[in-house]
Order: sequence, then structure tokens, then C-alpha cells
Amino acid sequence: MQRAPLPLAPTVQVFPSSLDFGAQGVGTTSAPLQVTVRNTGTEDLFLGDVVTTGPFEVSPVGPFTVAPDAFQELSVVFRPTSAGSSTGTLAFTSNDPVNARVTVFLSGQGVTPVEVSPTSLDFGEQLVGTTSAARRVTLRNTGSASVTVTSISITTPFAVSSPSSPFILAPGASQEVSMTFGPITPGSVSGTLTLSTDSATSPSLSVPLAGRGVRPTIAVSPTSLDFGAQLVGTTSAARRVTVRNTGTGVLTLTSVTLSSAAFSASPTSVPLSVEPGATREISVTFNPTTESSFTGTLTLASNDPDAPNVSIPLSGSGVRPELDISSTRLDFGASNVGASAILRELRFHNPGGTEMAISSLSFSGAAALDFGIDPPVSFPVAVSPGSTVTLTLSFVPRAVGAREARATFGLEGSAQDSVEVALVGEGTSPLVAVTPGRLDFGTWRLGDTVAPLALRLQNTGTGPLTVHRVELGGADAARFLVSPLSLLLTLAPGAFMELSVTPTPEEVRTLSATLVVVSDDASQPRVEVPLAGKVVGSALSVEPTSWDFGEVEAGTRSEPRTFTVTNVSSTPRTVERVQSTSAAFEVEGLQGTTLEPGAGATFRVLFHPEEAGAASGEVRLMLQGESTPDAVLAVNGTGSTQPVSVPGSGCSCNSGGGTGMAASLALLALLVLSGRRTRGAGVTNSWR
Repeated sequence: MQRAPLPLAPTVQVFPSSLDFGAQGVGTTSAPLQVTVRNTGTEDLFLGDVVTTGPFEVSPVGPFTVAPDAFQELSVVFRPTSAGSSTGTLAFTSNDPVNARVTVFLSGQGVTPVEVSPTSLDFGEQLVGTTSAARRVTLRNTGSASVTVTSISITTPFAVSSPSSPFILAPGASQEVSMTFGPITPGSVSGTLTLSTDSATSPSLSVPLAGRGVRPTIAVSPTSLDFGAQLVGTTSAARRVTVRNTGTGVLTLTSVTLSSAAFSASPTSVPLSVEPGATREISVTFNPTTESSFTGTLTLASNDPDAPNVSIPLSGSGVRPELDISSTRLDFGASNVGASAILRELRFHNPGGTEMAISSLSFSGAAALDFGIDPPVSFPVAVSPGSTVTLTLSFVPRAVGAREARATFGLEGSAQDSVEVALVGEGTSPLVAVTPGRLDFGTWRLGDTVAPLALRLQNTGTGPLTVHRVELGGADAARFLVSPLSLLLTLAPGAFMELSVTPTPEEVRTLSATLVVVSDDASQPRVEVPLAGKVVGSALSVEPTSWDFGEVEAGTRSEPRTFTVTNVSSTPRTVERVQSTSAAFEVEGLQGTTLEPGAGATFRVLFHPEEAGAASGEVRLMLQGESTPDAVLAVNGTGSTQPVSVPGSGCSCNSGGGTGMAASLALLALLVLSGRRTRGAGVTNSWR
């Protein structure tokens, strides 16, 4: 049976697949180890560039072409740069369709009989032109044989301060190497410490060095301070000096000093650090102790190599403080002459740091006697530093009108010897006016409602009027009602109020009382207003109140008697009817008549007895809308069987004279009249 032909393709084979170089001295190169690349395929094997990672190197680096069944040797060396384990790879590409990329793993141990610790040094920032403090590295022989350090070299601006070379490190021994950094220009600096030895595995040791040269630069603002005028014994508001670092290194203030005790600064504790680009403030105050000019200097010492000391001039002047007063003019406003005092306060403040005093007080001007101090004060009055004293002035006007004066305060310890305060006020006077001056309620019937009368109280003066109270006096004080009676009020000039006065009698009588207004009107503190009125039992007054018609011949009529009716009340009255309780008495007129207050009218009554004998009755006057008579008058008479002479007729009538004809005519007239009237009790007669 015939076999199938093999496919045409390269095949890569690598041996070994990893290399371990074991221990190798730091800084030395190992003996090469071989990696064999074989082509076990049927076509040419193409290898790309061979590359390594880590402290490993390969040669040759390709590219290569390996024929079928041929091979290529690669030499790899290990060159450790530091003690400790190291790993890496060797890799290349190929045209093997199965293994297009081949990797060989590499490892080794860097060793040295001389160890360096630390393996690098960074000196950080160092001022240009200065030398740093020493920094050290330690050499230690970890091997079993002595090692000689044959030489020490270092790049500037770094320098080795100790030890000198050569020196021997016994097995297990150690040695410190001290170095300094002295930059001469700003900026970052790097260098190397190189140690040469006789060790085959560590012939040369290197320590990287770094540092940065910096130059701080101080700038101050403002460059001087003038505090101006400051009260002696007081401390000014703080003024600030700003310190800015415009350089590249940390600025350190090493001292803050003042040349004069009149000035103070904060903070003064040093050192004070200012980072590059940052600022720091120094607060300065001025505290003069005498009245004079002061100068001084604020000096800042720093590590700025170009300006190690910066001076800021200071100046100011101490001045005597003035005693502050709350006002140089007091307006007391208006007050009645002789009224209670109006008070105003004056506050005196000592803003300085020394004692002051108010030594005296005097008043001058046209109205000096109107002003005073309340309560009285004994001078001098001390005003301690920072304190305030209050004095109270008073005003009691002695006359009407504008009142002006001046108060002069003597001062001690102040920049001013005295201070003057203008005093103004106005004297006013109230004047009470009570109208009307008399209240007369007239006449009214008991039980009727009486309208109240108003009494106006007005302030016609120039100052406020205080009405203390209203009193009622007199025999009938209890029979009047005043609203409001109990009051305490103040009326501004021109203002007024009204009192309502109402009589409240419970019996028929003539009323008399006095209303008294008590106020602070000095010219008339009590104003009396008479109150009057009359209470009657009836609204109507009838004159006469009774009548006796005497003897009248029965069957005849007497002469009419006229009665006068007057409306004695305070309201109009309408007489609805006039009634007789007896048929023997007849009335005429008045009914339906309206009587205004005080008006009068008349009516007539006649006696007409029907039979002989005594007769009596009442005539009753009824007012409209009322069910009981307002006025009643008594009438009486006697019926006679004999002719009676008619009073005022000028004749005597009897049965035996020669006057029979006259008697007959009289009888006829009576009969005619009798036919024209209506008799009977409760009937009102009207005739003419």
C-alpha cells in the first residue's frame, strides 16, 4: 500500500523552551547560553527579528532563513543591573503555520558581594549658593571575601564628604558614604555616585542622585505704613503687610522685629514659611502713648539670598482724644408753661485711653432759666476710657413762645476745653372753652323723655389741654347724667370733645345744678356750667284751676267763664278733646288745637243747672294719643228756684218788679239756647 505524500510546510522547533542563568554579579555579563531553533518541516523556515525583554541580550538578532532539517543557534547573555530576581523573554516570529510566534522564558538572579542602600538619593530642594546637609548611602559586603573599594567619583554639584578611597570592606562589614548637594543655579539637577571595586561580580556600583536648586524671592506690599492720627492711649485698627514669595523655593522668615514700642506686629513667632507663589500677612498696629509723632521700622529677615533683610518704614501721630457728645442741639419740643419738666439725654463718650471729665455746666441765653439738669449732678463727672456718661437736661417753659438757651460743658483731659449744646423749646398754654355757658332743659312733664344736650369742651390755646375730670354739684346734681363723667384726656390745640348731659328727675320740681370742668388751664382751672330745668306734673297749665259759678236759676245758663291753657312742656302738644264730667257744666273751644311749647289758648265753661241744688264736676283736658287727662279743673255751682241777677248785667232779676217783659225775653233766650246744646256727662259742648 502506498503512503500519501506529506504536506509542504516549515515546522519550528525550539530547545530549550526556557533559560535560567542562575546567580550573576550585578553590573557583569554572564556567559552565553544557547537556544537552538530547528526546522523540522519540508519548506524553508523564515524567522523574524529576535527580541528580548529585561536585563537579557541575544545575538544574532535575525532575520534568518532555516532550511528543512537545518537549525540556527541564538546566544543569550544575562547582565543584571540590580540585585534580586530578574525575568524576561526571548521572542521571534516565523512562517510556521502552527507556531507563528515563539517565546522562550528567561530568568536569573542579580547578585553582588557589595550591597548599596539606598539605591538612589534625592536631596530635594536646596537654596542656590548653599550646601545641603549630608545624605548617606551604606555599602555592605555580603560576600565571604574582602572587597576593596578602589575609588569613589561623583558628578557636580554633588560632592562626597567622606570617606576617602581606597578602603577595604571585610566580609559582613559596612561603610557609609556621605554626600552633599550645593546647587549654583536654580533648577533640577541629576548626578551619579560611582564606586569602583576589585570584586569580579561587582566591579562598579552606581547610585543615581537628584536635587533641585531653588531661589526664594521676598516681595512686600505696601512698602511703608502711615497710620495717620491715632488717639493717645488707644490702639489703631490693624494694617497688613503682605509678604509674597515670587521665587522657586520655600521662603522662610527667620525674624520679625520692630524698632519702636509704639508699633506692634503679629505674628512674630518664627520661622514662618511661605511656599513659592504663596503669601503671608503681617498685621501691624499703632498705639501712641503721648501726643507726638512716631516713626519706626518693621524688619523682616528671610532666606532670600538677594534680600536677607527687608525694612518697611512705619509712621503715625498720637493726638489727644475729644470727648464725644451725642448731640450739639437738643430740641425739647412744646410744653405748657408751668407743666412737668420735659427731659432729654446727652451722652458723653471717652474714645481715648486716658481719663477725661466733665468739669462744669452753665446755662446762658434769653431762656436760660427754663433749662436745668435733672437730677442734679456734682461736678466734675469722670469719664473713664471707653466709657459713656449720660446727663439729663430738663425744660420747663416760663413763658409762651420760642425758648432758646445754651448749655456749656467744661471739659478736662479732652482735646477741646468745652463743648456747647444749643437748647430749644416752645412754651405753650392751653385754654379751655366750654360752650354753651349754660344748659337749660326748659319745662317738661314728669315721665316724658328729655333729649340730652351737648356740651362742647375745646382747647383754643397753643398747648395740649388736659381735662382731669368733670364734676356735678348743686342741689340737683344727682338728677343729671353726664357722659362721659369720669375721664382723663388730653386735647391738642384746636381739638374738642362733647359731653352729653341728660336730666333724670323722678319727681315734679325745679332743677338746679352745676357741671364743673377741671383742667390744667392755668387761667381757669375750673369752669362751671349752670344746669336748669323744670319738671311739671302736666304738660298743660290751666288758669284758673277751678271755678265756682255761684247760684244760677235752674233752667237758665250762667255767663261763660274763660280759662287760659298754656303748653309748659318742651314739645308741641295737641289737645284732642275737653270733657266735662257733669251735664250741668258745658265747655266750648280748644279741642283739636296744637300748642307749641310756651304757646297758649282759651276755652269757656258755663253752668246750666236743670234743677235746684248744688252741682259739681270736673273739666278734663285730654292730649292726643293719651288715655288719661293731662289737666283737670274743678267746677261747681248751685241751682236756684229764684231768679238771680246776672253778674255784670247791670240789673237784678226777681218776680215782683216791673220787669216782667225782660224776664220773659230772658227765659225765651234760654230756651233757644237750650235747644242748641247737648247735655250729659262726658259730652263736649260747642256753642256760639
